[in-house]
Amino acid sequence: MKIDIITGLLGAGKTTFIKRYVRHLVDKEQNVCILVNDYGAISVDMALLNHELGDIADLEMVTAGDFDCYLRRTKTKLIQMAMLGYDRIVVEPSGVFDADDFYDILHEEPLDRWYEIGNVISLVEADLPEHLPEDQEYLLMAQAVTAGKIVISKMKDNQDPAALKERLVSHLNRESGHFRCERQFKTSDILAFDWDKETEEDVKAIDSAGYVRYDMSKRHIEEEGDFETLFYYTVKKSLPEVEQMVEQLFSQEKYGDVIRVKGLFQDTKTGKWYEINSTSTERNLHELDTKKEVMLVIGERLNHEEVNKAFGETRNVLDYDV
Repeated sequence: MKIDIITGLLGAGKTTFIKRYVRHLVDKEQNVCILVNDYGAISVDMALLNHELGDIADLEMVTAGDFDCYLRRTKTKLIQMAMLGYDRIVVEPSGVFDADDFYDILHEEPLDRWYEIGNVISLVEADLPEHLPEDQEYLLMAQAVTAGKIVISKMKDNQDPAALKERLVSHLNRESGHFRCERQFKTSDILAFDWDKETEEDVKAIDSAGYVRYDMSKRHIEEEGDFETLFYYTVKKSLPEVEQMVEQLFSQEKYGDVIRVKGLFQDTKTGKWYEINSTSTERNLHELDTKKEVMLVIGERLNHEEVNKAFGETRNVLDYDV
């Protein structure tokens, strides 16, 4: 049974890519299951994928509060899934995911007899900053270093694909040296195309992406506590109130280093349902017919008390007394 791993930093577009990729596999009459891995207790991505793909593919989820628990639960879930006869498992990991840890699981008994790695595809935003914080540079490299293909996501019409490829290759090779990795990236490792306008050559490149293995300096971002996620149920706000709150979370230092705000909520004035997915530089808002209610604030050194105040009556679920 083949396993495809779709990696990328927070907000790189993994969920959007998987929607198109899984539909492509199903069109080829593949029996597909999507495995969503997340370190939090709640997954917006799982809700969105189930809404979009639940009629054509199975979905499973692994959540864990710490790294060792995540590894144990993932192995257990893969053992269960091996009995169900899928052609393909597509793994969407957390944005704070080191693919090397997943490979270690697959080399353990009995998984090594049941699974083989198919494609490892890493998504990188077209507007990737020239320099990221150290921990994010590490994750970028840890995900890209084993990828058979790296896909540039969120391209704008006025951006030159060839220039984007050259820029990304330069960035990755600089960080490859920094993290003591021998891989030297080439423009042929990079794909930059619009899934709505893909050519037959593009599709073949995705289908045959494969994967590679290189060693690099190792660290566990998850264990060091750099990233955390705050979860909020039943956010009772209107659309303008949510937009104002999100703007405040990114613009005011008192909340901590907010990296992403994403979730599903109902406008209290119109009754409409929305998906919001925002960073400090990008705002994405879509109307949906799903009826799931949860919002996540992802960041570093988050001030729980101040973020809770921004949400008002809706409390961070991690702060409830147990």
